[in-house]
Amino acid sequence: MEIRPRDLIRALEKADWYVARQGKGSHVVLRNRERPGMLIIALHGGGKSVPSGTLRSILRDARITEDELRKLISR
Repeated sequence: MEIRPRDLIRALEKADWYVARQGKGSHVVLRNRERPGMLIIALHGGGKSVPSGTLRSILRDARITEDELRKLISR
């Protein structure tokens, strides 16, 4: 599955994650009020897709399947 970082962030926001901070750098930190921990999404890469292994890791940490992500994107 290919997805750009900004689109991934928008989809995660629909799944109750929120942008906790984004400093001067190129990383966005997302948190969820109901789950411990955080997700870190790198925005650098010139609009390229999130690498597949990185995407799988983010989805695992967010407890979201690829099918659920597809539904969130289409909303």
